[in-house]
Amino acid sequence: MLCRVVGGIQAIGLFIGTFSLCAIAIDRYFRLVIAPGSPLRKVNAIRITVLLWVISILATLPYVYHMKMRKYPSINVCGEFCTEKWPNVHSKRIYTLFVLAIQFVIPFTIMTICYQAVFSFLRRRAKSRLTSIAQQANLLYVVAATAGSDTQQHKEQLTHLIEQKKRVMHQRRRVTLILVSMVVIFGITSLPHNIVSTLMEFTDSRDLLAYNGNDYTYLLNLITHFLAMLSCVANPMLYAFLNPEFRELILNGLAGFKWAPRFVSRTWQPTQTTVV
Repeated sequence: MLCRVVGGIQAIGLFIGTFSLCAIAIDRYFRLVIAPGSPLRKVNAIRITVLLWVISILATLPYVYHMKMRKYPSINVCGEFCTEKWPNVHSKRIYTLFVLAIQFVIPFTIMTICYQAVFSFLRRRAKSRLTSIAQQANLLYVVAATAGSDTQQHKEQLTHLIEQKKRVMHQRRRVTLILVSMVVIFGITSLPHNIVSTLMEFTDSRDLLAYNGNDYTYLLNLITHFLAMLSCVANPMLYAFLNPEFRELILNGLAGFKWAPRFVSRTWQPTQTTVV
């Protein structure tokens, strides 16, 4: 029983982490491109969360059902090991391809398409704002030249426009970093595990990673599984901590602790940001 519970929790964690990243990508796409200014309602968010958990559990059921405790006396290994025991190799391979599709191929495609659309939309909007700033700056130069003097008011307005331009460019670089990093990190952390799992099913695992007569395939699978689990943590943290509004909320929360005011006073500066 414990064998199935532990294995099932690990598998569900991978699925729900991946599906959550997809949901975030789709949510950003609809909020920024399709229906700007229309936030997701709480009831719909709860429904989507429940749906993702149900799909994750259903996708894990075949894996949990075929988890068994096995002994390996033929290779002189003592004890029992929790591993998969399928009725035939074809059903296991079908399930492996199914997991590859819903845990990597489809999510990676969805994230790439959504973030590419979001990036294109934000780039056009930033370009429009930069064009507007440039036109205002040129107008100020013309007005100053026509008046025959460079007044203090003109200088302050130009300084404000220059600072506004810097903020727009900084925001564009930050958005680009967030979107590209989320897709790249998901690919780097999830792809190795899916490749190793697929190779283990369609090739002789003893030939996959052997050295001096020892088979290290199981160890390789553990390492790639660890990387895949990291994606469940890395992407949400990356998005959250690169988002100034999230950092402000965290620092505001820390301000209530006695040891935090000095740190908060040095770090926190209110900013006007756009949620990505």
